[in-house]
Amino acid sequence: MIRPLTVGILALGLFSLVLFPREHHPVRAASSGTEAQHSDSESLIQIEKDLFKAHWTSNPEVVEMVDKVFADDWVNLEPDRRGPGKPEMMDLLDRLYRDKKALPKPYPVMQQRDLQVFLFGNTAVATYFYGDTAKPDQHPTDVTDVFVKDGGAWKLRLSRASPHFQQ
Repeated sequence: MIRPLTVGILALGLFSLVLFPREHHPVRAASSGTEAQHSDSESLIQIEKDLFKAHWTSNPEVVEMVDKVFADDWVNLEPDRRGPGKPEMMDLLDRLYRDKKALPKPYPVMQQRDLQVFLFGNTAVATYFYGDTAKPDQHPTDVTDVFVKDGGAWKLRLSRASPHFQQ
């Protein structure tokens, strides 16, 4: 369970991102602390890259990745509604990969940009943008993922996608 102090820290961190945007770098581990923090940051960056790649390809390994990384009580907030939770997502993925005709085609034009990871002890926030590089003005999306370290493994607890508005 996330404590009120952690929620406040997360809110302040996200608020500061909006007020004081950093230079745009493709990937940034925001932690400059210990070697363990650096290792955690690198692990989370790789998890985010793998999840993004799996989301836009027809790779059957995505089912295994979702089962491993998503917490059982994962909350999925899409731009216009609350999305499916882990059980519904697992069922959907299982059906897609059983019926090979229903597999989505790869979307090589989707690009993940400005991936950043912010560590707060056993809680981490990852943020990035994604959009269609073939149609750059077409509805880019901001994503915020909240991870909690549970039993030594990072679990995705909350995902929030929202329309990206240029400033």
